[in-house]
Amino acid sequence: MQSIYRFRDAEVMLFERARTKGIGPVVLESLQLQVNFRSSPDIIEWVNTQFPAIFPTRTDVETAAVPYAPSTAFREIPGEVRLHPFAGGTVAQEAAAVADLCRVALDERPQESIAILLRSRAQAGPVVAALRDAGLPYRSVDMDVLGERPVVRDIVALTLALRYPHDRLHWLAVLRSPAVGLTLADLTVFCRDPQDGRRAIPAQFADAERIAGMSKDGRARLARFRAVADEARQRASRDALMPWVESVWLGIGGPAACRGPDGAVSAVDLDAAERAFQCLGALEAAGRLWRQSVIEAAMAELYAGIAVDDVEQAGGIQIMTLHKSKGLEFDTVILPSLDRRPKNDTTGLINWFERSSDDDYRLLLAPLERPGRDLRDADRLSRLIRKIRERRSLEETRRLLYVACTRARRSLHLLARLEYNAQGDALKSPVGSSLLAPLRSVFEPLFEARCAAAASEAEVVATASATAKRDDDAPDRFTEDSVPEHDGVTNTHPVAAPPLRRLPADWTMPVMAAFRPSRDDSAAPLDRKPPPLWGGRDGRDIGTVVHRQLQLLADGMAREGVLTDSGKAVACVRAWIESEHPDWLVPLERGAEQAHPLAAKLRRELQAEGMPMSRMNAALVQVWKAVHNTLEDDVGCWILAPHAEARSEWALSIAEASAAGHAPRAANYIIDRSFVDDGQRWIIDYKTGEHEGSDLAGFLDTQFERYRPQLENYADIIGRVDSRPVMLGLYFPLHAEWKAWQPGRA
Repeated sequence: MQSIYRFRDAEVMLFERARTKGIGPVVLESLQLQVNFRSSPDIIEWVNTQFPAIFPTRTDVETAAVPYAPSTAFREIPGEVRLHPFAGGTVAQEAAAVADLCRVALDERPQESIAILLRSRAQAGPVVAALRDAGLPYRSVDMDVLGERPVVRDIVALTLALRYPHDRLHWLAVLRSPAVGLTLADLTVFCRDPQDGRRAIPAQFADAERIAGMSKDGRARLARFRAVADEARQRASRDALMPWVESVWLGIGGPAACRGPDGAVSAVDLDAAERAFQCLGALEAAGRLWRQSVIEAAMAELYAGIAVDDVEQAGGIQIMTLHKSKGLEFDTVILPSLDRRPKNDTTGLINWFERSSDDDYRLLLAPLERPGRDLRDADRLSRLIRKIRERRSLEETRRLLYVACTRARRSLHLLARLEYNAQGDALKSPVGSSLLAPLRSVFEPLFEARCAAAASEAEVVATASATAKRDDDAPDRFTEDSVPEHDGVTNTHPVAAPPLRRLPADWTMPVMAAFRPSRDDSAAPLDRKPPPLWGGRDGRDIGTVVHRQLQLLADGMAREGVLTDSGKAVACVRAWIESEHPDWLVPLERGAEQAHPLAAKLRRELQAEGMPMSRMNAALVQVWKAVHNTLEDDVGCWILAPHAEARSEWALSIAEASAAGHAPRAANYIIDRSFVDDGQRWIIDYKTGEHEGSDLAGFLDTQFERYRPQLENYADIIGRVDSRPVMLGLYFPLHAEWKAWQPGRA
């Protein structure tokens, strides 16, 4: 009975009636399943501990309540259940933590399956974006609707605009799209005539007086679009619309406008555009490309599906709704956004409820409620039906949570965001219909324990996320076109308009260069050097991969047990590396960047970070050199050794005091490596920059002065909850150099 029913319009009372009274003359024998053949003993034990208090103690057919039935584990495999509470973080931060959990799981067990289970498709957007940013391929099960992507909407708008010249709404959408990019001010001028509602937009392209009132930028953009559309029309067939549409889309720069927040070309959007054109072409061939509703219905059936050709290569990451996961099992299950409010139940055409008595059923009917009407003003029968429905929904939520948790074989991760009240002195209660509400008694003590304040002005929380970017390593991902969106227009709306992403006004389609013989590189000046890799975006990508490799090595050693004798740290690390990862102890030979298995793995990670292929080999050599130098260096081995209370990529959220009457603000930090050795808490930051010159000591001193305040701030944070002496260190993997000091005494 511990299943989910309502998503298929099933009724618990029908199952309970069949169980107790049979079906007609057939008497049924009730069997209680007791053995779980899926999950590990650790997961089963946690479920058996938590859910008896979540489920009701007895069956109630009216409210669809069923009691909890414990189970025993059949499989003897290791397992874990981890709770990840976030202190007022954003949805994007939580999604980044989900991507990090996926990456760790793939690194530890590449062949095993991972499921990200969501309560609704609406929650998939941030998770999908985080996986793409992390370079993690995935499979979505009816989640990522291509028709909802802006690029597909723009193609549909262009199709309908060219098909129907008087469709003003879609014409304006085309002119506003990133490929054309008119501002709202220019669109207002272009459509300011009260009689415009009766004219087709293309008819206004020749109105010189109207166009003269637009900005210089707007006139240039409109002229470019008009020239492309007219030329494509002259070459288009009278009988085929889609070749014309695609020609216009290519000519105005549709593919060039398919870019992500970081400015890089989005392969996912280009694939979505290609599939949209295929779908629209099929509709035209079938004679159905004439109604907007038909087009929208077809686009709603387009899903992104598998991001790579082979699910095995996708690392087994799957995203689906909780209801889709029913009957399935996965090695790792991640349940994010437990705190989110679900979509409200829609009001039916008939307000009714079926009650069950001992011998028959009774149908209750109530008047339809007026939209927006307060429940307290409704009649008593309507209130009764509403209350029973709410109770049934609550019981279904509890069973849904149980089904989600028991999809996991080895690892179960539950994530939720908790917030303070306006006074900042207590946690807000979770929404009653959320999946967090039944687990409140489990999450809140853990959250409050992590938020234990050592100072009155701040509280420290160690979150489970290892995805927050360092201040010095964070790439500038968002670059929007700063345009006066409301020039000449009074903006009374309190919410700022979203940034306008668009192509330059003078954008032209690239022309393929004529063939030229390759130049003789031997004639190039001998003193020409490529730009250093460790600066800019390339340096950040290299640093990200180096940090990840050092974390994986440290975490792998930590699983073998805590080091009891720090004097044996170097020998312990070297012995483990020689046994588990001997490749790292050998310098990467020239020409082995392609064939070496470990090098191939690093290449994929660098590619996922966005490293251009032209600089891939050089970046790969830098990553290999950094890790190799660390393992050859005694200090590097000591840093990675499995010390007591060791943490890699330690994420900290600081609830900083705010103005009176406001909740604390969250500030996020990452400590690359921290542990306790000889009674001292060490805080270490890796710096993956490389110095190309003779004055290495001067470079190290400059780096020390630059990052000393950052590390001493970390020491102040840790000092609020740890009374042991703190030592700080900067480690430079590419040089195997080390600077250590005590806070305030450098």
